Amino acid sequence: PYHVPGSIPMLFVNVNRKPLDDPRLRRALAYSINYPQIAATAMSRYSVPVNSSLIIPSGGEEKFFNADLVAEKGWTYDPAKAKAILEDEVGATKDGDVYVLPDGTRLGPFTAQTPYGWTDWQTAIELVAQSANEVGFEIRTEFPEAPVVTTRNQAGEFDLALWYLNAGGISPATPWSRLRDVLDNRGVPELGQPAFWNYNRYKNDAVGALLDQAAAADEAGQKELLGELDAIFMQDVPAIPLMYRPDEFYEYNETSWTGFGNADNPVAPPMQSGAGIKMLYIIAPKAAS
Repeated sequence: PYHVPGSIPMLFVNVNRKPLDDPRLRRALAYSINYPQIAATAMSRYSVPVNSSLIIPSGGEEKFFNADLVAEKGWTYDPAKAKAILEDEVGATKDGDVYVLPDGTRLGPFTAQTPYGWTDWQTAIELVAQSANEVGFEIRTEFPEAPVVTTRNQAGEFDLALWYLNAGGISPATPWSRLRDVLDNRGVPELGQPAFWNYNRYKNDAVGALLDQAAAADEAGQKELLGELDAIFMQDVPAIPLMYRPDEFYEYNETSWTGFGNADNPVAPPMQSGAGIKMLYIIAPKAAS
């Protein structure tokens, strides 16, 4: 098997709905999610556990990834830390299995949605609900048909939504475009109207200038500026990365055909389109035994 990491499916949090407008609650939710379990099940062998960053730590984005920043400002799966935030910082107390805020607001029920039939994403969001509920949130999953989810997400009509970014996939513009799609509110229609990025209408006045500067900077300047944007993301938690999704999947079986490309036989790119089609003209029938 071979894969090229290309996108980060995101759990968008509706920052305009109480109590999810509190970044402390969003951070507690982020700590409650079992990322290793998502990597091992929803993504099978195609993903390592995701980092709390909008930058992929391998491939073409590796030069921009800042592991020290992630360790300092990010999060990991840590239920005890999630509970500490809720109890010590927010002042929440348990009512049965669910935390309640000092003003009486319960942490749920929240609905988490992703399209029916997207089985890896359905598995991921079920695991989000399971691990968050174990901490003290109340999250229920919902799997409408994809057109329904698309309409809701673009209108900002959700509590939690596992969705993709327009900036998904490998591109010379990533990770800049991914940071823009999550953080930049310029040109985004109001709630209720279809938006094609920043689905939850997150707003931070510092983002626009940083993005514009990064677009014009050299590589060293880009790393610094993209790091500043990533730090804003980790501080405010408008969305939560759940997994790395490969942009290209490649597997082969030599029962009947041989000569497939691999690290020892780099005859064509391991991809299903473009130059990878060359592979079909190179493989040969396996000799009868």
